[in-house]
Formats: sequence, C-alpha cells, structure tokens
Amino acid sequence: MGQAALCHPRRGFLQYRRSALPFAAAYAIWIPPGLSHHSSTPQATRYASVYVHRDHCSALPQRPCTLQIKPLLRAIVDDFASRGVHEPATEADARLALVLLDQVRLAPRQDSYLPTSNDALLGPVLTQLQANPATGARWRLAHERHTTERTLARRCRRDLGCRSTSGDNDCAC
Repeated sequence: MGQAALCHPRRGFLQYRRSALPFAAAYAIWIPPGLSHHSSTPQATRYASVYVHRDHCSALPQRPCTLQIKPLLRAIVDDFASRGVHEPATEADARLALVLLDQVRLAPRQDSYLPTSNDALLGPVLTQLQANPATGARWRLAHERHTTERTLARRCRRDLGCRSTSGDNDCAC
C-alpha cells in the first residue's frame, strides 16, 4: 500500500534509504508502496495517515515527495478521523474516499515542502533552509540578511501565501 501522511500542525522528517525528506503541516508526505521508511517529528503531534491500495497507486508518484494539502483533502481526512473511519463502510464514505484519492492524485508535488521565491531577500533564506532544514531560528536568518523577522514574515505572506513564518505552522521560514 502507498501512504499519504498528514501532520497537524508540526514538522518532521521522513527517512528512507539514505535520504531525508522534511515535511510541514501544509504538506502531506507521499510514500509509494513497498518503500521501507521511518518518520519522526521533534514534538508530539496529531497525525493522520491515508493508506492507498496498490491498485490505486499507478497514477501516484513512484518516489517519496510532498503533496500540497488543499482544504478539501484536509476536510475529508479530518472528517474520517473525527468519525473513526478507518476503511469506508458506507456508499457515502466510499465516494468521499474516491474524492480523497482524486485530491491526492491532483495535489501539487514537490521534492521538499520548502518552497522557492525569486525575492532577493527571501530566496536565499529558502535556499539555505532547503540545503539544511535544521538551519535554525528565523531571527538568526533575518540577522544574517541584515533585516528583521517581520520583513521575512511579510515576504513569506506575499510570496508564499503563508500565515506565519514559524516552521511549525505552514511556512518554511
């Protein structure tokens, strides 16, 4: 089975083979069928996994990646979790599961949850975070660029659509 893992509202790492893939709350991790892996988060978190039968995985990525979580996907997963649905048992839940599968299939994919920006200030910060996700506090990143956290926050909102610049919310910086 393939697996789409959603993490609320923290970040973590998926380790597979000799690679690590960072992830954050605005993204799910796609793990293709048969891939041996281990995931971890630095803090306790609310977590949901969607397991997709191998028969439905042919149109899904063949290697691990992040999937941008759209509101409909999040709503279906949250609904199933709140009702304790582990496998669709009703026709209505089966239809919702097909919509969920479509949302996973259509979700924008990235090799990492860290977005990019052409902004002269924000771009290098994101590149640094991409190279080393454990780089550190945003105040230090801002100080290294001779700017303020607030300026980085405004640019994250403008360029990335983030509500926050905290790594444990939905933005990379």
